[in-house]
Amino acid sequence: KALASSTCPVPRDEVFVVTKHWRKYHGYAPTLECLDKSLSRLGLAFVDLYLMHWPGPAYTVMGKSKAVMEASPLGPFVYAHKGHERENMRALRAETWRAMEDALKAGKCRAIGVSNMTVAHLEALKATATVWPPAVNQVEFHPYRPSPDLVAYCRKEGIVLQAYASLGGQDAGKATLEALGGALMGRPEVAAVADKHGRPGNADVLLRWATQRGIAVIPKSSSTPRMRSNLAAAAGLPPPGGDDDPGGRRLLRAGRRLRARHSTQAPHSSPCPHTRRAGRLPCCYRANHRLQASY
Repeated sequence: KALASSTCPVPRDEVFVVTKHWRKYHGYAPTLECLDKSLSRLGLAFVDLYLMHWPGPAYTVMGKSKAVMEASPLGPFVYAHKGHERENMRALRAETWRAMEDALKAGKCRAIGVSNMTVAHLEALKATATVWPPAVNQVEFHPYRPSPDLVAYCRKEGIVLQAYASLGGQDAGKATLEALGGALMGRPEVAAVADKHGRPGNADVLLRWATQRGIAVIPKSSSTPRMRSNLAAAAGLPPPGGDDDPGGRRLLRAGRRLRARHSTQAPHSSPCPHTRRAGRLPCCYRANHRLQASY
């Protein structure tokens, strides 16, 4: 609640606040309840971006048994909350989005978007939406999971595709990563590109791989030097710390450009025309797909 405090030194309009709708609250009235809870906890009158976190159901248990799901004709929906059955999810998502549209009109959020949605999910949502396109579709995106069809669809519709797990392997198990050739951060191809371009770490290469394709990235770090390095990599700048820019002015300008390019109020921009391959990495990430177009 620091932003809501009268003593906060940072103006509210200089902070972009994002929060998400939790899947337990799918449906019209529950969605508005969920947003009101978030605003109350944040101590804010509005958020800048409100995302539908998950297209699927809420589950009755945290640890789902693989054996039970494989034995049941319902699959993972054997654990779904009442009302969240497979056949109900499309209508529930539509009602969730309708509530988000009304929250947008009421000024409780300045933009609305989604997370973890496939092309099929988005097409179904579009059929009933009155506010379109979603500002953002936040998904797992990296060289093991490049999702070309989803990238093309979001670009066509004007949806900013935002990557989480940019460094790879959010949902892949150890066996899957080993089958693919190992974790991305340890791939020799990535290390070779980092060395060639004088980058301080492999993370820089993977972040730049995404931004060169017009994808927004949101790497998490509590380290100020790492934040600067991430920003420089995403913007295609040399590593920070040189004598030519002691005040970090290049990074500030780069941050403004990146924010403008991926603005939730603007159409999705084209990828950088100078895209280069960051090594011949496998593009067949098929591990434990959470995005099930069948619902």
